[in-house]
Amino acid sequence: MAEYIEYKRNVRKVVSGDTLASISEQIIRMENSLKSDQDALAAFQKTNNLAVLQEEGTIAGGYLARLKTQVSDLELEARMLEATALEQSLNAGTNANAGVYPTDPLQAGGSTASPAVTERHTAFKQLELLKFEREQLSKDLKPKTPQDPQVR
Repeated sequence: MAEYIEYKRNVRKVVSGDTLASISEQIIRMENSLKSDQDALAAFQKTNNLAVLQEEGTIAGGYLARLKTQVSDLELEARMLEATALEQSLNAGTNANAGVYPTDPLQAGGSTASPAVTERHTAFKQLELLKFEREQLSKDLKPKTPQDPQVR
């Protein structure tokens, strides 16, 4: 009987040792896996920091707004140049037919320009500016939107 009890004890020790070795091996594997996953998480957090992404978005938004402003300014300048060219061509056509020197201050160098022509030129530019502003506002506003909050 003592032999049998001793045999059972030895079998339990062997099985317990094998089980302990298996569990230890699994723990080591899991620790290595955990460490590599933690390293991957740390690398992800470094590259995808929310504050950094928000700051980059803010910078990009500011840059986009600045570009849109430049585009609007350049469109306005192009319209004004087209209007000036049209006016100059109209003045040149009527002056050539009448045999008179050009009355546009830009063409005449400003020396023979009358105040009426200068005033007409300024009014024409203001008209083009207002047309451009109306076009810009019509993109964002509905037809019956009041521009002044006091007017309803």
